[in-house]
Amino acid sequence: MIRNPFFKPIAASVFVLALYLAFFLWSVLQGTAKLPEDARPAPGARSNFEVELRFNPESFHQTRLQALGRLVKVEGKIVLLDDVSRENAIALAQTFWVAAVRPQRKP
Repeated sequence: MIRNPFFKPIAASVFVLALYLAFFLWSVLQGTAKLPEDARPAPGARSNFEVELRFNPESFHQTRLQALGRLVKVEGKIVLLDDVSRENAIALAQTFWVAAVRPQRKP
């Protein structure tokens, strides 16, 4: 039996850190799958994306999307974003409530 009074707090902290690192790794892997390297804008460039969410967006989600680019249109679960930087596109793809990120098709 372990008698150190710091064992439980340290073990709980290590467990929470492991959960956070697992979630971080999962989000990076999911982001890479949702937005492959060839679909990302060049460094310093901006691009337009069609974002598919896992559910219809509420005002919170629309505000978060507006912080990443210019929100153009919302149709059900599909959101059109313009002027998205490379860094913001990667962050967008790593968000768990985003199902897919695709470059917008030119009309």
